[in-house]
Amino acid sequence: TDTASKNASATFSLPAGTTLKDSAGNPLTGDLKISIGYFSPKTENIGSVFPGGLSPESVKVQENGVWVNRSGYFITAGLMAVDIVDDKGHKAHLLENAKGSMTIQTPAGTLNPETGQAIKDGDTIPVWSHDEKSGIWQLEQTGTFKQNAEGNFDVTYEVNHLSFWNLDWHYSAVCSPILPIRYNKDITTSPSVNIKIDISGYGLYKTIGVNKSSDLSGLYNTPKDKMVTFTLKDNLGNKIGEGVKPANSCNTV
Repeated sequence: TDTASKNASATFSLPAGTTLKDSAGNPLTGDLKISIGYFSPKTENIGSVFPGGLSPESVKVQENGVWVNRSGYFITAGLMAVDIVDDKGHKAHLLENAKGSMTIQTPAGTLNPETGQAIKDGDTIPVWSHDEKSGIWQLEQTGTFKQNAEGNFDVTYEVNHLSFWNLDWHYSAVCSPILPIRYNKDITTSPSVNIKIDISGYGLYKTIGVNKSSDLSGLYNTPKDKMVTFTLKDNLGNKIGEGVKPANSCNTV
């Protein structure tokens, strides 16, 4: 569980008789080691643990029955991964004879960017899986939020393969090709200073360490339609600079 996120968590279950196979189709044998990782949208600097970050170069979606790649950015409601490894080191990827069940919880109060309000029963969200070979997130299905006894919200769905899975709204309105970044005073420092980048109202987007101004002169896949704040902090956590990109703008910060 993630205690910083109102004890939201994730669960995974498999029916008896499920056959586990690695990515080459070989069955797992012997004793199995299982681990489940969970990160809520409130997790500190979730962009750094998110495979490919929250602004991947492209994602895969179906349009009119055809798979296409789309650029853009994620606003996440939770991320989980399930690893099952046998005593020979083979890692489970494919599930046969049955499907697994995953539940990702989202903390109460999380904003739904589709409505501008806190999530509620019946709200929906895209469910994605991560292809470890290509590094691309693929849209798998649509999940529905259901409030649980603790007040958080469950999204439960079935899977036929294991990897990273996440709940995310994806948007293609980005500053193209980059959002220019300008510094009022040149930075030259060691150790590095951190630039914390937030999508206003939706939590920390990413943190980037810089030693000099030229290390970050522009940001790719910056949300165009959302306000984005930039906070520069030294290695002690003291704020030493800031900037704001207004919503629906791609002017220099």
